[in-house]
Amino acid sequence: MAEKTYITTKHPFKSGEFVKGELVNIKSRDEKPNIYHLEDGTILYVYLNVENVSLPIDPESKTYFKDKTGEKVYNVDYHLKIVVGKKSVK
Repeated sequence: MAEKTYITTKHPFKSGEFVKGELVNIKSRDEKPNIYHLEDGTILYVYLNVENVSLPIDPESKTYFKDKTGEKVYNVDYHLKIVVGKKSVK
């Protein structure tokens, strides 16, 4: 089993605060674009690229934060990549 890696990540319930988070390895990726055809003929390809996923840890209980249903809360760091395609011919 791989050694755990920790980062500083956003507190899931307190805006502007940060906590320790355990990185979760991404086993595979399938980053296909969302495609938008604009009325001026432009085509936009929008990619959501996930950089890392972490489980924020409650500093008081030393356990993962959970939502109201009891499920673990995941933080996802990402960036958007937008590619402008050629205008379609009318």
